[in-house]
Order: sequence, then C-alpha cells, then structure tokens
Amino acid sequence: MQYMITAYDGTDEKAPERRLTAREEHLKSVERRFKQGEHLYGSALLDEHDRLHDGGGLSI
Repeated sequence: MQYMITAYDGTDEKAPERRLTAREEHLKSVERRFKQGEHLYGSALLDEHDRLHDGGGLSI
C-alpha cells in the first residue's frame, strides 16, 4: 500500500533555522528509504501560481 504525505513547515520566526538544522539528516533518510524501495517520489510544494512554496514538501 502506498501513502502520500504532505508536510508543511512551521511559520514562526525559528522555522527556517529548524528546517536547515534537520535538512542533512532528512536527505540521508530519504536516500536510504529510496534505495530500500520505501520512498518513490518527493517534491517541494507549489503555490497557486505554480511557484515553489517556501515551507513544505510531498512524499510518496
């Protein structure tokens, strides 16, 4: 069974700092899960004008 996860970042003033702090481990985790066949696709979110939405992502 496949799942789609949509995750939004926090919007407080410290959210960008938390995102950067977690980024390296997040990317390693995604790469590991992709190699194991557990992660099929990931993407940043787009806004209503198809521009990159700052603050979230999608994972399948």
